[in-house]
Amino acid sequence: MINDIKNLMVERDLKERERSKEEMKVLQAQINPHFIYNTLNVIKLMAMISKAENIRKVTDSFMKLLSATFRSESTFITVREELEYLDNYADIMKVRFGDDFNLVVKVEEEVRNLYIIKLILQPIVENAIVHGINEIDGEKNIIIAGYVSEENLIFEVEDNGRGITEEEVERIFTSKEKSNTSFNHIGIKNIESRIRLNCGQGYGIKIESEKNKFTKVKLILPILMKRES
Repeated sequence: MINDIKNLMVERDLKERERSKEEMKVLQAQINPHFIYNTLNVIKLMAMISKAENIRKVTDSFMKLLSATFRSESTFITVREELEYLDNYADIMKVRFGDDFNLVVKVEEEVRNLYIIKLILQPIVENAIVHGINEIDGEKNIIIAGYVSEENLIFEVEDNGRGITEEEVERIFTSKEKSNTSFNHIGIKNIESRIRLNCGQGYGIKIESEKNKFTKVKLILPILMKRES
């Protein structure tokens, strides 16, 4: 009976992964990526001709971010690629909110060669910008640390923003609302679901925060030295 239950759980997880992949294909199919890419390329060329460097830069960053979304059906990419996409996203947000925040990345070279779920850091950084540091005066910092600890890959995204209460943390994991202003509508709850679906129930997210001081989002992931899927 125990073996039957285990087999059913494995079968359920496989079906859930396939369902998620099909949903991603449907979402991507709603927009022709080539049309978007070509249109943005025209804008980029126009900006270059007009010597509008800021427009050229943000368009280029957006094109690279879209490329990350549409380029591959694979769930996993290298940490190095993930950080490059994050850089492009930060460039866009600095234009949107003003170049008044610091994004500090502390990830060792060996960690950059490991594999991670695609576009999993971006929504966390977005939360840190929009709901954390954007609401404070003074120096605004977001620090991303990536390291290996106790056979896990750990990522920490910490900001010195307004902080949140324990009740707010609980709502983050239970809310079904989607942001209409975000890049991909993916919230913390969805990130944890993606982690557990693709990596197992032993992995996930922890949030530590102190009101008006900081918020730290910790991702606990497996150490993957090759692409899983």
